[in-house]
Amino acid sequence: MNSEKADPAMRWQKWKLHLPLRARGEIELYDLSNDPGERNNLAPQKPELVQELTTRLKAWTDTLPKTYEHGDVKEN
Repeated sequence: MNSEKADPAMRWQKWKLHLPLRARGEIELYDLSNDPGERNNLAPQKPELVQELTTRLKAWTDTLPKTYEHGDVKEN
């Protein structure tokens, strides 16, 4: 499996951040304590939090291997 093709997302405290897979996609931020169905994107109202979580998520994804083995099959 190729980790570069995955849609990066993370949960931190009550927040869930989705980064877009495509360059023109929209960043999404949800308050899961009030919106567990992820219907109200708060990213436009919380740019500082989006930036902080984006930095955290990118730092973590940079540590992941570009390819990895799943079970007995190596995927690229």
